[in-house]
Amino acid sequence: MLLYATSLLLFAAVANHGSCSIYGSTEDGRVQAVTVGQSSDTPTLAKRLRRQTDGPGVVVKRNYLGGSTHDQILVHWVGHPSPVLFVLTRRRDPATGRSLESWLWRSSDNGNTIQNETSKLGDNALIEWYYISPDGSKLIFTDIIHHALHITTDEGHTYTRHEVPFVPDKLVFQKQTIPNSQSDVVLGYDSSAQSLYVSDTLGMTFSWIALYLGNVTRYFWRELGPPYDNYTTVYFEVDLGNNTAILKQSSSPFQEVEDFPQLGTFLPNSFYLTLQYMFVRRHATIGSSPLWVSFRRGPFQQALFPGLLPPEMYYMVVDASEDQVFMVVYHNANTSSLYVSDETGRIYSLSLEHVVSSDVSTWMAGDPKVDVHPVEGLHGTYLANIVDSENSSFGSTVITFNKGGAWQRLAPPTGSSTTCSMPNCSLHLRMDSDVVNGYQSILSQDSAIGLIMAVGNLGPSLISDPSSVGLYFSHDGGNTWQLVTNGYLEFQFIGQGSIIVAIAKSTTEVLLWSCDDGYNWNRTNLTTPISVMGMLTEPGEMALHASVFGYSGKWVLIDLDFRSVANTCSQSQYSPWQQSNQRGDPVCVLGEMVVYQRRSLGVCCLVDQDHTLRINMSSCLCSVDDFECDVGFERPILDGPCVPMEGYKYPPPPPTNCPYGTNYSYTSGYRRISGDRCIATDRDLSQPVEVPCPNSKPIASDTMECS
Repeated sequence: MLLYATSLLLFAAVANHGSCSIYGSTEDGRVQAVTVGQSSDTPTLAKRLRRQTDGPGVVVKRNYLGGSTHDQILVHWVGHPSPVLFVLTRRRDPATGRSLESWLWRSSDNGNTIQNETSKLGDNALIEWYYISPDGSKLIFTDIIHHALHITTDEGHTYTRHEVPFVPDKLVFQKQTIPNSQSDVVLGYDSSAQSLYVSDTLGMTFSWIALYLGNVTRYFWRELGPPYDNYTTVYFEVDLGNNTAILKQSSSPFQEVEDFPQLGTFLPNSFYLTLQYMFVRRHATIGSSPLWVSFRRGPFQQALFPGLLPPEMYYMVVDASEDQVFMVVYHNANTSSLYVSDETGRIYSLSLEHVVSSDVSTWMAGDPKVDVHPVEGLHGTYLANIVDSENSSFGSTVITFNKGGAWQRLAPPTGSSTTCSMPNCSLHLRMDSDVVNGYQSILSQDSAIGLIMAVGNLGPSLISDPSSVGLYFSHDGGNTWQLVTNGYLEFQFIGQGSIIVAIAKSTTEVLLWSCDDGYNWNRTNLTTPISVMGMLTEPGEMALHASVFGYSGKWVLIDLDFRSVANTCSQSQYSPWQQSNQRGDPVCVLGEMVVYQRRSLGVCCLVDQDHTLRINMSSCLCSVDDFECDVGFERPILDGPCVPMEGYKYPPPPPTNCPYGTNYSYTSGYRRISGDRCIATDRDLSQPVEVPCPNSKPIASDTMECS
């Protein structure tokens, strides 16, 4: 019974930082690591794009990084408005994965030029990894062989070397800036000694958190502010042996450690914290959940699940950012289900059964993949893959616009030349479980509202044949889709969705890009072919640069500068947009009608960095879309009514104490979605059913007994 959280960090190979059973989300989405030898076979394009011309104004600059024996590259953008880019190449020990040689490169002009700055780190520096402060301006490079840190506070102009009294296997910056502070507080962890250290000098000096403690197995910075957390609070799990652990908390000056109140012991390697929720697992009796939850740092309480599916074995928090928890529970090899909690994170109802996930070995190893994607920027919208109950080898893609209250399949692109039509044929998208097979997962961004790009196929379900995939694009939050091209390409949004960039993950010299939401595509030549390993943009996607990195006897980094492809959008080139149904009618989402301002469809211009996304919001009357199934209920048909789960007794019998003449109530099978802001009406589906208590008076006999 293990608990995991999704990671936004995409790696082909990473250093092993321990075997903890619960993993926290990582916000560093623009760090990428790729290893030579990773499969990059790509199907040949079966169809050419509608328009292919040499694109105007794209400036292409190629940089060779050397290090022909280095088998891994890590790329990091500091982020807008900084033009600084770091690249680390490494030669690793094939047995341990540890660095045998490393080179550090730095660009101060978005990758247009790049210099080898390894000598700045001093002799014999062997960089294993690096960590970035929340504002991106400070970096710490770790040398675990020499127990040293190389620190820069000026984006790599200068470095200082500091030895530390432990093996710096992992560093963790505070996620959020501390008021009136320079945010120089960082945790250090030695996985072999299971010891936790803290520094308030940006790693220049460290001290143990409580000298008498060892066996620290899980640790998290606070993610709330006062009154729930102090700004420097650390929560950490200590393994006591005998299959028990205890939760500790500490704040500055960190030598003062205390137990988390009213919890006691729990199972080791099970503590996880995200936002206002904390989780542990404890021994449980048959029929009860081993999961315990703390809401807003209050007392831990036992979670409640329907309990009508096989026992809970592993847990994975998919999302907890919308005032409730989306959690995938692995029951057995045939069943992983998505549950949605109430606001407290304690009471769970079944949202979607048979969610596609990786096999049990990945759950046991602490690296599970599940196919549930929160669409960034659109409140309540999620995509998921579910296993076809008739053929468990394949999955089908579904979407929800109301936080899992109801799901529906993706309609095939309109105007498609195929004969695909609902309900027997729909669009299916590759997600996280297919990353191991070389596919990029779904792309959506807060800064590019409503835009989604993904690799997929048409048919009754996902197809394993890579020659059948295509690149698909939605400009309306997943409601409708269009085919960009057949075949597989890597893809990115840049400039807040101003530009869509795509490139084949194979040996190629052609870059494809569009500045009008995919209606027309341009081709830019990269001068000579390279074996493409990946592509990325700076955090926030504000800058009009992208970096393609690949291999051609040595590592190659190509800077793509799109600043001259179009003018900045004028006010007349923006228009209102809101989510709609497949008929094009505007719809309320979670009780609100939200109007956004974004670039008009089909217009080629560059989105102003300061433009306002959300311009109007109004409340709606409650409808069936504002309710989800209550505990013990499910939707056998994706967008059908909530009905009792098999084995759930409904209606329930009256309570034992139910005096004649009074009423008792039970659930209607629906509950209002957490965070929904609709205006209540007389037809509130979540209103309990109220019935009179049964007549308990003695019933008079209709026979007479004579003496």
